[in-house]
Amino acid sequence: AEAIKACRIRVEGIIDIPLAEKIKRQMEMSKTRRENTIFFLIETTGGGNPEAAMRIANLIEEARKDEKRPVFSVAYIASNVPDLAAFIAFACDEIVMFEGADPELSGIIGDFKNYIERAPPGGVYDPS
Repeated sequence: AEAIKACRIRVEGIIDIPLAEKIKRQMEMSKTRRENTIFFLIETTGGGNPEAAMRIANLIEEARKDEKRPVFSVAYIASNVPDLAAFIAFACDEIVMFEGADPELSGIIGDFKNYIERAPPGGVYDPS
């Protein structure tokens, strides 16, 4: 088996096209260095461009399924990861979430707390 050669790519700030292009360049550099494992440190803010999130997720998926040199991908979630960042995390082979002594500091994917608090007991959430 091939030895693990890893790198870290930060996914931070707002998810937009410039971020997607930056991640694409970093993944291309990783490929030229023959790295076979990428840790995506996800620390994004809410909102952003859904097309950009999908581009990043597709880049990860393509790297994972590369026939010549597949890449093993890990999403590391250090804190709260809202909405669009979930696409990126779910594209990875594995998701690792920080778990601290204080649940408020633990890693979270999505803003489900907001939906749960608004849903009627036994009912379906109505955003209106």
